[in-house]
Amino acid sequence: MGSVWHRMGSVSLPAQLPAWDPRLLWATLALAGAILVGAAIITLVDRWRKQAGQEAQGTANEQLAQFRLLYEQGALSQEEFDRIRATLTERLRQEMEVQAAPAPAPPPIMDQAAPTPSPPPTEAKPPPQTGNGQA
Repeated sequence: MGSVWHRMGSVSLPAQLPAWDPRLLWATLALAGAILVGAAIITLVDRWRKQAGQEAQGTANEQLAQFRLLYEQGALSQEEFDRIRATLTERLRQEMEVQAAPAPAPPPIMDQAAPTPSPPPTEAKPPPQTGNGQA
C-alpha cells in the first residue's frame, strides 16, 4: 500500500496546463452539430408521419366508397358495413355542413376621408339644337 502512494507522489504533472485546447472545442462543436442534426431529423420525420396520416384518412365520402367496394367484394359482412356506414354518414353530414356554410363576405373597404355626396338625380333633358334644325 505504501508503494502505491509512493508511485502517485512521484508522478509529475505538466508545469502549466494549456488554457485553450482546440481538441475540446472541436469535440464540443461536433457534439452540438450531432444534436442539431438529430433534432432536424426528428422534426422532419414527425411532419412526414402527420402528413401521411392525413392523406390516408381521406374524406368520409371516399372512405364510404372504399368500404362499399370491400362489402361488394365480400370482405365485409352486412353488419360491419352498416356500422361503418352509420359512423361515416354522420361524418359526411358534418363535412357537408362545413362545406355548405359560406364564409362571410368581408366588409367593403372605405377610404378614411368622408365620402363625397353624389348629385341628386335629374331628368335627362335633350341636348339643345343648334342651327335651323334641318339635317
